[in-house]
Amino acid sequence: MIKRIAVIGTGVIGVGWIIRFLAHNKKVIAYDKNLKLEKKIIKEIKKSRPHIKKLFNKKKINLNNFKFV
Repeated sequence: MIKRIAVIGTGVIGVGWIIRFLAHNKKVIAYDKNLKLEKKIIKEIKKSRPHIKKLFNKKKINLNNFKFV
């Protein structure tokens, strides 16, 4: 079973994958050459929380499973 995922690029599609993987309790390591995007990504993840139950039938996202490099 896959437990860790790497996402390269954190544009709209990359963030969507990050949210999906976190919703399924995977550990996600995201890479982007623009280090300033980390705060924006975390903001987007938090913004998606109310929709997680509807989209993935999951209760929450664990931000401890997210790492930005």
